[in-house]
Amino acid sequence: MNGTCHAPPRVPAWSPVEALRLIARGYTFPTCIRVAIVVGTVLSIGNQGTTVAAGDATAMTAARGGVN
Repeated sequence: MNGTCHAPPRVPAWSPVEALRLIARGYTFPTCIRVAIVVGTVLSIGNQGTTVAAGDATAMTAARGGVN
């Protein structure tokens, strides 16, 4: 052996049908909403940050941030 450790390939714990059931029943919502808030915030800062920092923000800027 060369001293490296290789993990076995990961296999999903559920089938696609079971995954859809989890989504439909809302079991994944708490995790998804946290990720969506973080990603949306990062996108808004990246896309609109300079406009807001320069003081040139308008209602359209706020709308764009809301879409993210």
